[in-house]
Amino acid sequence: MSIHISRAQLLYQQHRYSLAEDELRLALAEGTDAPTAHALLALCLYMQDKLDEAITEAEAAIGEAPQEALGFYALAAIQRHRRRWKEARTAIEEAIHLEPWDADHFGILASIEAGQYRWTQALEAAEQGLECDPDHVNCNNMRAVALVNLGRKDEAGQSIDATLSRNPEDAVTHANQGWTKLHQGLPADAATHFREALRLEPNLEWARLGMVEAMKGRFFLYGWLLKFFLWMTRFPPNVRFALVLGMVFGQFALTSLMRMAPMLEPLAGPISLVYVLFVWMTWTAPSLFNLVLQTDSFGRLILSPSERLESMLIGACLVMGLLVASVSFLYDLAIAPVFWKTGLLYLGLMLPLSATFRQSPEHRTLFAVYTLGVAICILMATYTTWDFANRINPVLREPTLPQELEQHIRAAGAKSSQWFRYSVWGIVLSTWLSAGSSLRSGRS
Repeated sequence: MSIHISRAQLLYQQHRYSLAEDELRLALAEGTDAPTAHALLALCLYMQDKLDEAITEAEAAIGEAPQEALGFYALAAIQRHRRRWKEARTAIEEAIHLEPWDADHFGILASIEAGQYRWTQALEAAEQGLECDPDHVNCNNMRAVALVNLGRKDEAGQSIDATLSRNPEDAVTHANQGWTKLHQGLPADAATHFREALRLEPNLEWARLGMVEAMKGRFFLYGWLLKFFLWMTRFPPNVRFALVLGMVFGQFALTSLMRMAPMLEPLAGPISLVYVLFVWMTWTAPSLFNLVLQTDSFGRLILSPSERLESMLIGACLVMGLLVASVSFLYDLAIAPVFWKTGLLYLGLMLPLSATFRQSPEHRTLFAVYTLGVAICILMATYTTWDFANRINPVLREPTLPQELEQHIRAAGAKSSQWFRYSVWGIVLSTWLSAGSSLRSGRS
């Protein structure tokens, strides 16, 4: 084997991907072990997020040596990262066909099944890998992930404890244990494992995300919502979408029932308010609590630039909503509710804003443009409300209004209501668009 490939393998194990890439390019220049060099180069490029180049190198490895499994393994890992489940499965099944004794292949297959929320199949794939190598770290981790999502948390914890006892310096296993503790409702214990994972591997994004959730989980309200979020992650996107639809139509059915029974009708308003508040919190709570974390020095450090930007924009919406609502004190009590309703639009704007930051990179720009459109509608609603209030406030206490002035005020009020309706529909549609995008991503 080329000395450059040997060095590259050592550098890859040390997570020094850029240096490993240099060694592999030297090996390719020498023309030695080209299929292996192409496959390893694909993995190095993938770890540096150079996905298009990585695909090209993996295909080159397969083209030069279709009888070797490493190229198929690299291609499967890259396609799994791109959420191209069908292509990833085809590649890893070919790798398994060529080398059925390699536990690495079953670890990838298990992660592909997990990416599609097929937890039973993920468990089966991980256990097949463990039959090849009982101490395989990735297969043990994937087995634990599947067990957690199948509701077998204690069994998952025991499995990870055994893995940690064999390999206490593995960052992924510590992160896995952290997520298991979060599922068990133990954010403090989870934080301990996430901190250790980040000490061992500072760039491990899965551990950083877990650490953020563990820190927010210290707050009672978010801890309660976190349990709901984690419970929802067990289901595939289409089931989660159906659950959301069920809640919506359940709300309509409940409201209709109460209207049929007049004695229960007074309860319709409070129940609707609780439902809307619950839905709003499930969308905005992560961003709001990221804003709280910004007040903590370690919290600011652990948040990514994207999360910090999102939390600041959410904070701006909160401030704008309060400012617009507080303007109501400058006007007659009869029109004060108009400002309160307009202020609530800014709280609604948090929905498309939060959804924008949760879109896949290819959809994020499009969703950001949509959110900007909703924001412009809300600003227009604010301006027209202000204009309407200024027109009507001085004459509100007059016993009669001149006919021309009355028509003028009515026109201004209609324009204000029009922008208010546009804003509300923009906010509501954003939730459906976001849910549809998640559903499509889960299937692709």
